[in-house]
Order: sequence, then structure tokens, then C-alpha cells
Amino acid sequence: MFCKTEKIYIKSVLFFLCFYLSSAVFANEPIPTQKTVEYLIKMNKKLEQRLLKLEQTTEIHKKSSVIKVSEPDTGGELSMAFHGYMKADLIYDIGAKSGDRVNYGAIPLNGTTADDIDGHYRMHARESRINFQTKMNTKYGQFKTFIEGDFYGGGTSSPAGSEVISNSVNFRLRHAYAVLGPWLFGQAWSNYVDVASYPENLDFSNDTGQVLLRQAQLRYTMPYKGFIYSFSLENPEADFIDTTGGKRTDGQDSMPDITARILYKRTWGHVSLQSVYRNLTVNDGTFKDSTNGFGLGISGKIKIFNRDQLRFHLTAGDGIGRYIQEAANTAAVVSEMGTNNLSIDTQKAWGGYIGYQHWLTENVRSNFNLGYLNVDWNEPLLVQSVSDIQNKYIKSYHANIIWRLLPQVDLGIEISKAEREQVNGAKGDINRLQMSAKYKF
Repeated sequence: MFCKTEKIYIKSVLFFLCFYLSSAVFANEPIPTQKTVEYLIKMNKKLEQRLLKLEQTTEIHKKSSVIKVSEPDTGGELSMAFHGYMKADLIYDIGAKSGDRVNYGAIPLNGTTADDIDGHYRMHARESRINFQTKMNTKYGQFKTFIEGDFYGGGTSSPAGSEVISNSVNFRLRHAYAVLGPWLFGQAWSNYVDVASYPENLDFSNDTGQVLLRQAQLRYTMPYKGFIYSFSLENPEADFIDTTGGKRTDGQDSMPDITARILYKRTWGHVSLQSVYRNLTVNDGTFKDSTNGFGLGISGKIKIFNRDQLRFHLTAGDGIGRYIQEAANTAAVVSEMGTNNLSIDTQKAWGGYIGYQHWLTENVRSNFNLGYLNVDWNEPLLVQSVSDIQNKYIKSYHANIIWRLLPQVDLGIEISKAEREQVNGAKGDINRLQMSAKYKF
């Protein structure tokens, strides 16, 4: 392997030798002796041979950092690559504090102590991530692997006390999967998720109402007549509460979640229709009850004119729960325990987002996004004091401008607002200013 600088150096030496000889002629200076000329010609040939040898050496591609290794046992060539990005965030909460990323479900309510304390400043680099991927052609199709992690382990805020000295944070697994032909196995975005339709925000929580779920799965993808069909069996997780508001720990995951998706993709963008079926079972060791949950969503990214884009998602369901970002633990309410009156009742929820991206110049873009979530609680199932404090709806608004300083470097500034309202009418809101610097590699 050799670098571009070494090429330039060798070519510069060759150029200098030619320039030296020609200068001697035009300046009417004595031409070098025969011995000197023969020496220079000999050096020239050696340098040309060196350059040719270096150019035939195996290269590491400069942009994707891909390393290619021959695999004689498979008859294919294995490509390995490292990617990721480093992102630094500067956050100022004008009113109440809301963590390293906006915690929509816990926005401080108006009039509380947390709401009365204004002005919170924070800097961190927790969103930074790194991934490693491989690709290889086989007789069964292309074999790919992908593993990725970031530093948001531990949730919305950094570990207690970490900012005192080292600002240490926890690394966490995001993705770890393999793909062989049409099959995917491992932890990846749920088949119900349409990442390509996500609005572009600086805040890591993005907009409320979005579907954000990564989990282990077995997926099959099949293109047919201009559409892409995909089906998956995914890791189940019971996310329902009891009548006192606590998360039930006796949920029984008796079968995987089942998803199906249809994607239509063209030069103008794409539209996606996705569905999910869930079995929700509670079993306290004496009695049990089961019900079914489902969700249906439509999403897409559409080019409006020039480079401008419209991004959207709308999803709704009965017992959909965690398949909407802020609706986790709202799939159902479980009544009674240890009696034959044990029952589980699903809860309805819907949400979504819409975003518009506008390019101001070749390197400057702006985004205007809003999100919404509504949970339709069956209030008589809950103790009134518990029912009153459940989130009825959450809204979010983001506006930003991002400058592509270099092909891999973005600088951005964003202002955002979010609000929530409980069943009892109590409200809370936050206002945030955020600046970010991001380097992709």
C-alpha cells in the first residue's frame, strides 16, 4: 500500500530531473557530462519501476476504509469496513431540564419544582457510534454482517457521578446481525420501522410518535413486480401495566411478534406499508389470560422539488404499545391477580410525524418537523389516581439549520419545543436550544 503523497513525491523528482536538463540547454549553461546523464537516466528508470510496483500493491479504499481479503475456501472476496461518526452536542434547556436527549414521557409538569428551575447547560458526545461490517459473495448469495454500538447505555442521562471527573458513559449494542441472500438473522431495526422516513433532528430522541425499535429477529425479504415484501418473526416483550400503574412482571411471551411490510421505491422516493401482530399473555402462576394486539403504519420519503423532501409516518393500533416510541408499557391493562377474574384488556394508541427538509444552498439545509402521540386510555380499568397521571398526548416541534462544512462534517443549530398532557389535564412543556458538530467516517 502507498499513499498519494508518495506518488506525488516520485513524480516531482522525475519532473525536476527533466526540468534540470532542459534548463541547462535554454540557459546556455554547460550540459552535464555523459556520465552524469547516464546516471540520471538510470535513476529515472529506477523511480519509474518503483512507481509501477507501488501502484500494483493492494490498496485500502480511501473513502469507505474497505479492506479486501481473498477467501479461497468460499471462492469469494471478503470486504471489511469500519464506519460511524463522532458527534458533540451543546444543549441549553431554556426552562425545565430534560436530559441528554429529550425525555418526552417525563417532561416536568407546570408548577412543579423541576419546572420552576430555569436554565440548564450540558455538553456531551454520547451519540457517537462505531460499526464494523463485512461483505462476501457466496453460492447462496451475498453474505453480510453488521455490528454497531454507541454510548447511550444507561438511558436519557449519564451515569450518576460520571461528570465529576471522567464523564464516563456506557457502551451499548445497537445492531448485530448477518444477512445471507434474502435472510436476515440477529438484532436489527424492526421490520415495522422505516428508518429512511425519519425526520432529521439534532436531538437524539427525534420526534415523538415515531416507531423506534431494535430487536432480534428472523426476516425474509423478497422483491416482486416493483415492490419489496418482507416478513419477520421478532422478539416479543410484554409491556402492560396493572390497575395501580405498575408494569406487570408476570407477562408470558408465548410466541414471537409477527410483522409484514410492503415497500414501493422509485426515483421520487418511497412509500411503505407495515403491520405487526402481537400475542399478549399474563400468567400469575394460578390463572392466565391472553389477547391479541396489532398495529398498522404507513410512512415514506418523497422528493418535492430539487432536493427538498417530505418525510412522514402515521401508525395506529390496539395493543400496539412499545411499537410507538413513547407508548411503551401502554399495550394493555391487567386486572386482578390470583383469581379467576384475571383479565387483560388492550389499549388503543396512535401517533406519527411529518417533516420537511429544504436545501437553502448546495451545502446548507433546514428541517421543520413535528410529532404527535395519543393514547386512548380505558380509564375505568385503572384506579382513578393512576388514570389521572397517565400521559394522554405528547407533541414535539423541531426547527434546525445544518451546514455541511466538509463532505463528512456537519455543523447544526436547532430549537425545539415539546409538551405533554395527562388524563387529568395537567400539562408540562420544555424549550431547548441545541448545537451539534458531527464527523462521519
